Amino acid sequence: MAALGRYSRQTVSGTGEFLSIKPLVSIIIVNHRAKAVLEDCLTAIGDSSLSASLEVIIVNNPPEDDLSFIENFGALNIRIIPTEKRLGFGAACNLGVRGSSGDILLLLNPDVILKKDAIENLKVFVSDSTEKRITVGRLTDPNGNFQPSCRKFPTISNILFSRGSFLGKIAGKTNGIYTLPDYLTPTQVESGAAALMMIFAETYNELNGFDESFFMYMEDTDLCYRHFLNKGSVWFVPEAEGVHKWGYSTGQYRFRRILWHHFSVWKYFLKHYHRSPGEIIFLPILLFANCCLSLLAEMCSLRK
Repeated sequence: MAALGRYSRQTVSGTGEFLSIKPLVSIIIVNHRAKAVLEDCLTAIGDSSLSASLEVIIVNNPPEDDLSFIENFGALNIRIIPTEKRLGFGAACNLGVRGSSGDILLLLNPDVILKKDAIENLKVFVSDSTEKRITVGRLTDPNGNFQPSCRKFPTISNILFSRGSFLGKIAGKTNGIYTLPDYLTPTQVESGAAALMMIFAETYNELNGFDESFFMYMEDTDLCYRHFLNKGSVWFVPEAEGVHKWGYSTGQYRFRRILWHHFSVWKYFLKHYHRSPGEIIFLPILLFANCCLSLLAEMCSLRK
């Protein structure tokens, strides 16, 4: 993928003029028919102790989504970048980064409501080291239940115990075989979710951003793996919390998201683990079986 060239200006609209000084953090939000939750997301950003030094880049994907309500958030420096067509998540994030100007990026889902000091706590930890860090926050559902946001790099043996796999659902708690548990203190992990992820723009550019060949899912794992190969680290920061209304946008595509996820896992393995012919033969059979079972389970849940 070509370099991002993130400092080239985009044609944007927003609530006001550009900040007269460079923003401390650029928040990149990809909106896909998420107006109802996006308002809550922006309200929480406005409550941040760093709100005056933030810029919020909303990639409107698709561009026909009505975001006129953003005029109500005049205190925030919000800019909107429309897409020419519907993009995948990674491509939309890259577009947002190209329109940003902060040295630090916060990738944030529109269905995440940040706790008051979440941005500041992520910023402190991502900056408090000479090593190149990616930091991810702690997510809960609206009832306060922990939502795993970190995982190990996938292998054929551990991917079967992922949160979305049929075997993983049957097994219940899998003791960190793939999906990692809640940690009380900042903990180094292998991979984290881009629903609430902070990274230096320089590091993001060095990695050439998200691989846009992943339409949805696994693009964050791929980024973290390339970051690992580039001698970087990923950290889970429990002090940076957000309430995640998981699946608000993708829930509109209940069956297609299952297909997207399995296809992305397959692409990830082809990209990074194409060493053994046995893997190339065995993995598609496992993915196909799990996909069929997951689709069947989804159909059964709709009939209830």
